[in-house]
Formats: sequence, structure tokens, C-alpha cells
Amino acid sequence: MFNPRQLRSALVAVPAALLLAPQLSMAQQQQGASATPWALGIGVATAQRPYAGDSSKTIPLPFVSYENDWFRIAGIGADLKLGSAGPLTFALRAKYALGDGYKSGDAPILNGMQDRKGSLWLGPAVQWKTDIAKLSFEVLADTLGKSKGIEAKLGAEHDFRVGSFLFTPHAAAEFVDKKYVDYYYGVTAAEATANRAAYEGRSTVNLEAGLRAAFVVDPANSVFVDGGAKALGKGITDSPLVGRKVTAGLAAGYIHRF
Repeated sequence: MFNPRQLRSALVAVPAALLLAPQLSMAQQQQGASATPWALGIGVATAQRPYAGDSSKTIPLPFVSYENDWFRIAGIGADLKLGSAGPLTFALRAKYALGDGYKSGDAPILNGMQDRKGSLWLGPAVQWKTDIAKLSFEVLADTLGKSKGIEAKLGAEHDFRVGSFLFTPHAAAEFVDKKYVDYYYGVTAAEATANRAAYEGRSTVNLEAGLRAAFVVDPANSVFVDGGAKALGKGITDSPLVGRKVTAGLAAGYIHRF
């Protein structure tokens, strides 16, 4: 039976595939002026989480995308477009990090811990297109006061087109501050046990890398797969809650553009 906790866990795997969705851009280019701003799709995602004893989850995922001159909405993220200057484009970005957090029953190491919840993140984002790569940078803050933290990400990707296929290797460095790490990976004195020492989180940098591939069946239909891995920084892996230094995720699906 479907478990809402599985959705929260699996969404860790899919930001690259469902928030960036490069296969939509490829299909739109082939459609030209006839393209509409709407797209719908369905996929599956599987993800590992870093908490010790927490198993991977595989679930179905719906997808909705809409874009016009002012807004872009895809998955659980949205951009308010703020204009451009040469090769630079600017946006105010919002995303709901449903994949963050846990419930105390998610894994044995979390038994007795207070639940940690995902939050809505908001902040500026900029993209710089060059001949070598498309670079992006964002700085987002927790607007709901869950962790009260800040995260920043610097990413790079490049498209390689081969016929109807589009291959996109991508990499990123993600900074998360002390408040973020302490909320999601820290252990308070009241939560400490003989097998789970108290831990105060520290700011750290996570490194991500992966590959997206899309195949355009026709101007309205495409399929994609996106796989990647994240190497967690020492501020996270030192936590007694964490049992993995590297987490992996995979998403695949079908998109129809109207």
C-alpha cells in the first residue's frame, strides 16, 4: 500500500529530473511556435537516504510543468523570472523540500527522535549560459522556520545531442549551513542515548554528480532517465544518525507536452 512517507523519501532523488526537466526544452524546440506552456507526465523514482538503517524507496511520481514569460513551474519548484543581462538570467526561486526530514519510525537509529520536517525555501537564482557549460547559482533560505537555515548551490551542466537523444552530465557543490545540518542531522541532549551520542551539526559542503538522458519520441512526447549520486560533507557524515557517506538516486518517466 502507498505510504506518504515513501513520497517524502523518494523526492530526494528527483530534483534534477523533475525540476530542471531538460527533455521538455528539447521537445519544445522541436515543436517551435506550436508549443504550449503545459506539460504532464508520470514517472518512478528511487532514492537512498543517509540515515542508518533507512531503506531505499521506489514510488510513482506525477509531473506537471507550466512556463510563460514570467513564471516557470515544474514539479515542486517554481521560478519568478526577473529578466536577463547578456548571458545571465535571473529569477526568484521557491521550492518545497519535501524530501528533507524524517519521522522517528523511519529507521531504528531515529527511534525516540523528534520528527524533522521539510520546508519551503526561497531566494535568488542566476543562470549563465556559456559555450562550454550552463552554470547556475542559487541561495535559498528556510522561510517556514523549520531549520532556519540557508543553503547555496553552484551547478554546471552541458547538453550533448545525438539525433533524438539528449545527454546531460551535471555536477554541483551544495553548501548547507550549521542550522540546516543541526536540525536534520543533529542530536539534542534530550534525544541522546547510549547508542546515539549528542551531536551539534556543523556547516558543510555536499558534492553531486549525475547524468540525464532524454529521448524525443515525437514533438509532443519524450521519455527520460536521470541518475546521480551525492557525496555528503563531513558535517553530516559525522552525525551518529548517518550510515552512508554517499547516497544515490534514479528517476525515469514519460512527458507529454500539449
